[in-house]
Amino acid sequence: MTIIDKLYADPSFFPTLANDLSIRARRDNVVTQHCFGGKFCTYGASHTFNGLKVQAVFWDEATKKIAIYPVLNDAISFNFSGCIMARFRICETYYVAHIHTDRCQDLDCRKAWADFVLKNENIIDELIMFKPGSEVTGSLNGKCHGIITRNGQCYTIRTAPNTRNCSSIYLHRQTKKRVEDYKEILELAHNQYDEESFQQMKKGWKSYWTWGRVFYDNLSASETDDQIGGGSCCILI
Repeated sequence: MTIIDKLYADPSFFPTLANDLSIRARRDNVVTQHCFGGKFCTYGASHTFNGLKVQAVFWDEATKKIAIYPVLNDAISFNFSGCIMARFRICETYYVAHIHTDRCQDLDCRKAWADFVLKNENIIDELIMFKPGSEVTGSLNGKCHGIITRNGQCYTIRTAPNTRNCSSIYLHRQTKKRVEDYKEILELAHNQYDEESFQQMKKGWKSYWTWGRVFYDNLSASETDDQIGGGSCCILI
């Protein structure tokens, strides 16, 4: 069973999941700089819920860095409003990342992320990136969260503002799993050097995540990761 299976069966499970992971992260972690560089920090949590093993990476508002955490199972990150979620494997270890994006070039982490990935592309043997919330335009009530399952499927989770229960699940159907697949946006971020190139990068990234969206309603709960193809779809709880 994945987190998605659990949320589909019991949408009220989400507040418990988020709360328990948050408590564990605050108890067990001090946000520390990671060896990947000054823009990276380690901040996350691992927990088991009735046999369901989950890892979480938490964006730290105080530092606004690229938060990463090593993962073996389904991974979740919370409260997206424009940031990017990623999973990568380097030196035989999987990490999940919450990549901070910002209106201010000095605070935005996309260049640091692109610099890291392009510098290490020969030893990064898997890369998955997506933007939770990119499947819907316009403002919506509630909050937006991201999940990457252990099989590499990416989901946006929307929660209801009054109950914080899971209200909808969006599957981002995609097959990109190599650094080469993301070169278009990585090089845009890597090559920025002034305000003009920063603005061009922002437009390019926005276009990349919103171009070609296709929605399919009523995804069957019995579909497995192996049966899922390209595009994106919405499950309404």
